[in-house]
Amino acid sequence: MSITEIGQGAWTILRQIVAETLGIDFEKVHATFADTETTPFAHSTSGSTTTFTSGLAAQQAADNAKQRLFESAAKLLEVEPAKLVLRDEFVAVADTPEMRIPVSHVIRRQPDQALVGEAKLRAGSKTHIINSFAAHFAEVEIDPDTGSVRVLSYVAVHDSGRIIHPEAARGQIVGGVVQGIGYALMEEIPMDPDTGAPLTLNLDSFKIPNLIDIPPIEAVLMEQSDPIGPYGAKALGEPPLVPVAAAIANAVNDAIGVRIRELPITAEKVLNALRR
Repeated sequence: MSITEIGQGAWTILRQIVAETLGIDFEKVHATFADTETTPFAHSTSGSTTTFTSGLAAQQAADNAKQRLFESAAKLLEVEPAKLVLRDEFVAVADTPEMRIPVSHVIRRQPDQALVGEAKLRAGSKTHIINSFAAHFAEVEIDPDTGSVRVLSYVAVHDSGRIIHPEAARGQIVGGVVQGIGYALMEEIPMDPDTGAPLTLNLDSFKIPNLIDIPPIEAVLMEQSDPIGPYGAKALGEPPLVPVAAAIANAVNDAIGVRIRELPITAEKVLNALRR
């Protein structure tokens, strides 16, 4: 199994998919991670396609490897491949489980002592549009004297299909919300009007959220399995970031009755809006 150009979280998820498909322990699935000398060309990791598309590829490749294993074992056990099952590192006859052969023995009988499963597919689906859905809710507090905006609490509800790795999914959501808070309230790159040079050159002048700025974030996962995705999974890459600025802007509008239409929503912009 080769995995290129993906993060550690996605790497773990793809190993989970292979382990589930083959019916073996997760720790026995190994991956070559981001080694362009040994792995083939892959499409870019973008558009939140890794779990869906790479997950489908991993699932189909594992299925293909299992089928080739059954075809080889069937010759040794003198039965049809359709009658075989994979159990505890043995290939066994489904209705006669005592008739079995170790997987390692089948593999050693191969010309290169290896069985290779293959899968080829394009990103996305040929049959339907894959959409992930989210609803975000922000509670903010605004100081009328200074115009400062503070996010008090945040709830992010996501439908990303079946969640394969709940801890990674919640981490993805929280990380996206934190990044979105910075985008909504702090991150700004002013330009010199004469030269066009950026005036923000380092993190001492480019504000990003720290622990004091981050509110309690509740991640809610609504698992509606997708009919095409691997084990029902859908995208959860960019979706947690997309709604954040809009949710905060709506909360600010609800608090002060004025719509601010330019990000970031700084204290100065809030004060100017209140004065107008």
